[in-house]
Amino acid sequence: MIILTLSLRNVRRNVGRLWPMAVILILAFALLVIANALLGAAGDAFRDAYTQNVVGDLTVGAADDNSFTIFGSDALLVGEYLIPPTLVEYDRLRAAAESHRSVRATAGIVSATARVEVERVRETQVLFGVEFGEYSELFSGLDVVAGAFPRPGQAGIMIQEHRYREIAERRGAAPPIGAPVLITVAYASSFTIREVPLAGVYRYPVTDEVLRRVALVDVDTARALNGYLYAAGTAATVPDDHADFVGADIDDLFATEESFDTADPEDTADAISHDDRLADLEQFFARDHTSADATTAPDRMSPVEGAWNYLLISLDEPAAVRSVRSALRLAGFSEPEGFLVRDWRESVGGTALLVRYLQVMVNIGVLFVAFGSAVIATNAIMLSVLERTSELGTMRALGASRARVAALITVETVLVVSGAALIGIGAGAAAVGVLNASSVTLDNPYLLILFGGDALRASVGSVLILQHLLGSIVLGIIATLYPLKKAFSINPARAIK
Repeated sequence: MIILTLSLRNVRRNVGRLWPMAVILILAFALLVIANALLGAAGDAFRDAYTQNVVGDLTVGAADDNSFTIFGSDALLVGEYLIPPTLVEYDRLRAAAESHRSVRATAGIVSATARVEVERVRETQVLFGVEFGEYSELFSGLDVVAGAFPRPGQAGIMIQEHRYREIAERRGAAPPIGAPVLITVAYASSFTIREVPLAGVYRYPVTDEVLRRVALVDVDTARALNGYLYAAGTAATVPDDHADFVGADIDDLFATEESFDTADPEDTADAISHDDRLADLEQFFARDHTSADATTAPDRMSPVEGAWNYLLISLDEPAAVRSVRSALRLAGFSEPEGFLVRDWRESVGGTALLVRYLQVMVNIGVLFVAFGSAVIATNAIMLSVLERTSELGTMRALGASRARVAALITVETVLVVSGAALIGIGAGAAAVGVLNASSVTLDNPYLLILFGGDALRASVGSVLILQHLLGSIVLGIIATLYPLKKAFSINPARAIK
């Protein structure tokens, strides 16, 4: 109690000398609170939106030389032409995940990139092939604006609301539910075309340029779009009567009818029409490619049936991510075995990781600010120690231990630094309150991506306040190290003189 009383007296006595340091600390902590509140709110918005509507808390995918997220390859330029590898032992993997007590629900997806044409309006989109029943159970809060999810076994596509409105503006009328949607994908020298009905329109509660390109489609259509190019450990087989399609030149598929009649160009009765060629190709993709009289395709081919790219896992508590990861690793689903178990940020990539990196950069900036503030505080405390040489020497001569002197100087410093930090935190929290009440809207596309919407929001919670207060205490202790060394070097007899 005596130390606290003396510390408060000394702080009041040295207010004139300490106020420049206190002002700098107030401004620094106010800015840190505002920055972390903004980025923290953006991170929370992305986490809630993605974990509750897109990807869940964890995903399991197959390891591959190329880097993939659920939106496809990260490779520049050629990314949309790369197909993510398929999971092996999917049923055992799903059973292992669902056996964990913290897992709420799971669902598989097939990720494909295709050209989607609605009412003659075309756009390249990322397609999530899903079983709509289990997918809607996993993401029960997904906002369906029009139509409905296709029933089990029914083909269909769900497009986003902004895409639906763009089509309506360009065509002068909104496409009706049930309108045919043409989906085309081309890889190397082959292509696949599928036509499915427009089942409905939905929207995500977060703005993200990558997420805006997503549409939901039934899993069988997605599998057909990726087709025989699925990567897997078991070789697929191609029937003899369709072997000529494998490796065929894509230009041949659009050639004239006569070009297919190699026997007699003038014998039109036996000519193979373009439509027949496409029909045969469609039948080829729909067939069971495991007949005994088959020609073996390259090892990277695999059957369409049962192919999944990712298993999405939703947890009752986000804190259980580490526990579920460990359980899956013990069950044999780890990177050495060919599986990638990733949290929602790693699974999404893009903006979600950008927000995380910005938070790391802000905290690195905190270290620089803390270092500068520590230097300023050290100089201020040092001046105070030098001016109180006689007082400290007298205390030592009267029997005060080094620990008591150290406690006195440390308490003084922590009072100044933490007091300034507390005022700065309060000022930052007040600024955040004003910002939220002002309902600031954004129109910069980069800021829209960063903050997940057009409204600028920030959040100051108890954890954020506690973190900054603890940081101020640590900063105060660091600032006392050199002044303490100087104080202990003072000879009591010389100090009294």
